[in-house]
Amino acid sequence: MKRIISYLGAKVNLYSFLEENIINNHNKKENNLFIDLFAGTCAVSKLIMEETNWNIYINDLANYSGILFAELEMIKLSKEKFDKIPKILEELDKKKLIEDGDFFNEFSMNGKPKSIKNKEEVFKKKIVQKTEQEYKESRMFFKEEVGKKIDTIKKGIKEKYESGEINNIEKDILMLFLLNYANKNSNTTSVYGAYLKHDLKKTIKPFFENELIEYLKKKYEKNKNNPNEIKKYNDYAENMLLNISPRQNKEKVILYMDPPYSTRSYEGNYHILEYLCDFNFNIDMIKEDSKTGQKKDKIKNPFVSKKETPKIFKKIIEESMEKANHLYISYNNEGLIKEEEIREIIKDINEKKE
Repeated sequence: MKRIISYLGAKVNLYSFLEENIINNHNKKENNLFIDLFAGTCAVSKLIMEETNWNIYINDLANYSGILFAELEMIKLSKEKFDKIPKILEELDKKKLIEDGDFFNEFSMNGKPKSIKNKEEVFKKKIVQKTEQEYKESRMFFKEEVGKKIDTIKKGIKEKYESGEINNIEKDILMLFLLNYANKNSNTTSVYGAYLKHDLKKTIKPFFENELIEYLKKKYEKNKNNPNEIKKYNDYAENMLLNISPRQNKEKVILYMDPPYSTRSYEGNYHILEYLCDFNFNIDMIKEDSKTGQKKDKIKNPFVSKKETPKIFKKIIEESMEKANHLYISYNNEGLIKEEEIREIIKDINEKKE
């Protein structure tokens, strides 16, 4: 699997466990439904598509999760439409750079962030590159050229989508390349909770990456005849489950959940990617005078509270057990709820049913 972004709690590390405990315990060719309740980078769903003929539903609150899902959803495209993607990428790549876009100004070196009113307070310390070039009044998530490229490509994709030239899946594949470009050229260690205080001396990776297009071509050719029903949701887990209709015939529902465990919201570590993947992004979404450009209105995350986490766990597990024949849970041992508590919740639910 090709990793587009580095992610906290990367589930690629669970592949052998997932194969042994989920995939190998069910008929791979049956018309089962697999629900990936907290999809993140869609790593688990990618594995399911590779190994089975199951239908796949993913859910995640993050916009970038839906973009990463394009690797699965692209099998819905006709061969003709898929083959046009490289030409569109080349066309976008040649566009003249926008000089004064929001992404450049807000998050890039030499930008002029309008969301920062009190520059002296926010940028107390002089940020100096090794060449002594100063970035006194700009955030440093990206080099200047990268920030301008992001504005240019994103505008180009949006125009093509809104004009009807490309459909939703084509749009997401193009955005996948932009997400890949931004993440590979970010001036961070991995997450976006902070940026480096100096300009990394590294060559800017291209937007149209041949390695990525060749990877997607192989995946498309392998899976284009796959009978999977592919569907994505962008909602709280409990709401997504309520919206799933009861399954017909003998189809089994296999539900997998790996809830957030960190006391720090994922949103605070990947907010820049959220802005990137949101066509409705505007600077009013940014909290005023936030050094790293955090969101003004953050999504409520119930998994960061010792008091609320067991409650939401119970609610989601109850609904999962109503909708699924098989429920699998993985959870980090550093999380706010312990394995014994999870087992107690399930035991309590079962006893009430008897």
